[in-house]
Amino acid sequence: MGEVYPNGPWRPESSFQRGSVSLIQVYPGDPLTPGHPSTKDARRLDPKDAKSLTCIPSLPLSYRDAEPLLRALVGYGRNASEISESWVGGLALRGVEYWTGPSALSVNLLNHVEYKTTSIQNVIGRIPGSEEPERAVIIGNHRDAWCAGASDPSSGSAVLLELARSFGELMKLGWRPRRTIILASWDAEEYGMVGSTEWVEDNIDWIRADVVAYVNVDAAVMGSEFDASASPILKDLLFEVTKRVDFPGSNETVYDAWLRQSWRELTSDRGSHRKHLTPPVRSLGSGSDYTPFMAHAGVSSLSLGFGGGLGAYHSNYDSFKRMATFLDSDFELHRAMVRICGLVVIHLADDAVLKLSPVSYARALAGYIRELEEQVAGYTAGLNGAAKKRLHRLRAAQRQLLTNAHLVEQSKHRLRSVYGEDCQMAGRRRRMNCRKLRKSINDRASRLERHFIDPDGLPGREWYRHALFGPGRWLGYDAQVFPALAEAAEDRKWRLFRQYEKRTAEIIYEAAWFLREV
Repeated sequence: MGEVYPNGPWRPESSFQRGSVSLIQVYPGDPLTPGHPSTKDARRLDPKDAKSLTCIPSLPLSYRDAEPLLRALVGYGRNASEISESWVGGLALRGVEYWTGPSALSVNLLNHVEYKTTSIQNVIGRIPGSEEPERAVIIGNHRDAWCAGASDPSSGSAVLLELARSFGELMKLGWRPRRTIILASWDAEEYGMVGSTEWVEDNIDWIRADVVAYVNVDAAVMGSEFDASASPILKDLLFEVTKRVDFPGSNETVYDAWLRQSWRELTSDRGSHRKHLTPPVRSLGSGSDYTPFMAHAGVSSLSLGFGGGLGAYHSNYDSFKRMATFLDSDFELHRAMVRICGLVVIHLADDAVLKLSPVSYARALAGYIRELEEQVAGYTAGLNGAAKKRLHRLRAAQRQLLTNAHLVEQSKHRLRSVYGEDCQMAGRRRRMNCRKLRKSINDRASRLERHFIDPDGLPGREWYRHALFGPGRWLGYDAQVFPALAEAAEDRKWRLFRQYEKRTAEIIYEAAWFLREV
């Protein structure tokens, strides 16, 4: 991998990774107030009734301390490599074998847990919009850290503060955004996205009515490889912006470097199709402050940063010295992130016609259905043909969504060819018709995500309401497409699978009909 700190950026053997073990895949935020804001006088659960609190004691270990425990397991149970190579860790390079155990060894574990209720503080800045002040774009970063936190979250906090300063300079020159811009510094993210979740729950009606999009910048610089997760409706905007920002120390753009990086990850048999590729934009699962916006409120969200250097994640070694020595010595990656985030926010806040693409969303949905098919086919031998048949409602709904998404594009074309996006014409009636059409286009694009929200939530995880995306039950932070269907298939509950497939198709149809409205 490379040299460990202080000779390199990687984690030394005495370091361990801190982190929350709350079950955020069940629900994030204050464990005692699921679904409603954790205000001073809020009704709270007894901790023993909180489903997101674990009841199995656990503590993180450094790999130095873990090694003798792993060696004591050798010969007990099954060799982990017989189960899956993913069960074999990095200490195999030191000759350590991984076995399942149990061994005859006894280990004393002291786990002192203190429950208490305390105050947290979100810091919210607001730039009122000049023409559509009720509509808002939010960019957020959490500022709490487990340790020094130079990468996570302070690199993102630096980006947020520089954006605030830059917007302030623009305002001195007379600039005002068309829509309101909100800059949010969240507290208590590391405990389970507490600050952002409680803020969303406290403002849920306004957020659902008027928030255009949420941009998340958590660990802005943890390496030099650009990475993004987003709602599919934001992909085209992200591609456009990264094509306009130079990648530090090179003659290419961030988009070019991002695309080249994705080529390296492809198998050789796909190399001939490189020119047809766009960089991968991952689905949003959980693990950062976009979660309540996307998964609970149905606000199209984007999370981005430079990654690839996780060697000191959530440890004392995530320091300013390590950042300045090994990751971003001239802080040009930070500067690039400011430019990317700034352009995204300004487009979302200032463009007369929002650069949101329902067509891209509908096309991506076809890929998600294929992904679900592959997962379902893996649970029962010979099910692949049956899986396709089972998903026929989803496929039909996706086709309808794509057809109706093109109607939005047709409306955009009509607006540009007949009126112009700015609606600056002399005739009052023409001006009113133009603005009405423009508002219809923006409303259909910015509120499409809301229509994928199922009020009943995911089975057993009702706080999560997005029918198309959610954190997997056992995937950590990673996303699962069509989570209700995937979990029913995993559990081999095919009657429930059929019910969820029908319900999800209905939700997609409802979203498709919404796109027809003018």
